[in-house]
Amino acid sequence: MGRRHNLYLLDSSIPGDLKEDFPRGAATTSTECGLKNDADDMDVIGLAFERKALLVTADREFAHKCRTYQDRRQRCMFGLLILPQGIEVQRRLLAELSGGRKKLLHRQYDRQVNWMDVHDDNLAVVVHMNGNPAVTDLCNCPWE
Repeated sequence: MGRRHNLYLLDSSIPGDLKEDFPRGAATTSTECGLKNDADDMDVIGLAFERKALLVTADREFAHKCRTYQDRRQRCMFGLLILPQGIEVQRRLLAELSGGRKKLLHRQYDRQVNWMDVHDDNLAVVVHMNGNPAVTDLCNCPWE
């Protein structure tokens, strides 16, 4: 039996309890996958890449770090979701996204983006307290 891949990987800046706010069984944490809470960010990014998971973090520096990782590996990741700090805020914003009060919009889509689009097209989503999230390309893939 092969290793199971979850759609979402939560890094240590996201409380493990937030897994409950994702579809059942769709999220895991970096610590559940064997990394320490203080693991190097590149190790967390590497784990998300290895598991083909959309990386969820509250660390705004991760977008730059993911781009660096991709440039070094010359391979695309599987998306990035950056949330503000605080589990209650994160829960509220995820509920607003799933309830349609906040919309994922990207210039290349003529419809609202969904989480599979973020994963499959390697998009970065930065969720703000107010307004819709910023949705951008996580890489400019010259190798594909």
